[in-house]
Amino acid sequence: MGRNEIKIDASARAFIKKVKNEFRPSKIIFFGSRANGEFREYSDYDFIIVSDSFLDVHWLDRISKILRHWDSDRNIDVLPYTTDEFAHKKSNSSIVKEAVRKGISV
Repeated sequence: MGRNEIKIDASARAFIKKVKNEFRPSKIIFFGSRANGEFREYSDYDFIIVSDSFLDVHWLDRISKILRHWDSDRNIDVLPYTTDEFAHKKSNSSIVKEAVRKGISV
């Protein structure tokens, strides 16, 4: 399956819509095996969410607030950053660099 043929399933689409409505992110990146089409049945979903609504919110509280919107029994990993944090991580985190390079902006 080519990169342009990746289909985001209904659970992920619903999650993305809810996250956009609540957090008004400047960027959401769907990355990892599900985004690149190399996933297995039980592969998790990986998202970077960039929103300045995370300013002054503890890291674990950000994740907790985001996970309220996940309605699937599949696992999910989220990396919630402010705009400034994301700019820094793009240069200093191999996971974020890879997500930016290979992930899908949604």
